[in-house]
Amino acid sequence: MHPLDGPRIKVERAKRQIVALNDSVQGLFERYPYEIFKAEFNREAGYYNVRARDGPSSLPDEWGVIIGEIAHDLRSALDGLTWQLALSGPDDPFSHTRFPICLDSDDTKKIGDRYYPSFKACQDKRRGCLQSVSSDFWARIESFQPYERGNGDLHSPLVLLNELNNTDKHRLITLLVVTPEGWHIKGPTGSGSRIKAGVPLHTNAKIGQLHQLPPNGVRVVDLDDPFTDDGRIKTRVEHEVQVDIGITPGIRFGGGCDAVKRLPVILTLTRMADQVNTIVESFASEFRK
Repeated sequence: MHPLDGPRIKVERAKRQIVALNDSVQGLFERYPYEIFKAEFNREAGYYNVRARDGPSSLPDEWGVIIGEIAHDLRSALDGLTWQLALSGPDDPFSHTRFPICLDSDDTKKIGDRYYPSFKACQDKRRGCLQSVSSDFWARIESFQPYERGNGDLHSPLVLLNELNNTDKHRLITLLVVTPEGWHIKGPTGSGSRIKAGVPLHTNAKIGQLHQLPPNGVRVVDLDDPFTDDGRIKTRVEHEVQVDIGITPGIRFGGGCDAVKRLPVILTLTRMADQVNTIVESFASEFRK
């Protein structure tokens, strides 16, 4: 058995859970689709409001449990890696050995009510979480710290992972919101028409606007009869906003964990899994099979 089999199994399990969660999300929206429609006309601004209706009445609480399990598996994989590095030393590992997540090399930093130790403190030979890990590995571990990778604080997948994992220890991640993650608009629209990303979807939710066409209309291809007898493309002038609007719904974090609030769930979890996998595999050559 390879020393990294444990961390690897946890990373792979987390990845499978992310795929399963995404399938569950898309399956729910396929059963309970949102209808997107052109609603009331704003005469002063010159556009139609675009609104959503229907969709699922609620989201499964189980999704919060799955998200918590994913965060736990990924955080545990990092700690399992660090434990294996400590086992390669001459002494029994310190019981609080874990993979550090730090926001500064020399100073303690704070996010909300949570303190993040300095990387220097983690190397302390009396109480640091890396005291049992050979100093030969410290520089590489530090290279993955948020402040070393230019994506510090709340933009770092490691910090987001740590915050999400700690939040899940105390309460269920249930505050999820549905938003349009992608959309398509078929048909002529006026300039300035737009759909808003990240807007929570609910019955009669306003998700965007479609501007009127210019007074002289806009020339479009006649899709019902696109070619003339001599093979040229046939067009016609449109004066009305006749469009087909569709969206791809997705879920975002709500207010349960401030660090990830409003971030897309699947993308954020995927970034965490990719980062943890990169860290674990970067040490693979340090162990014999």
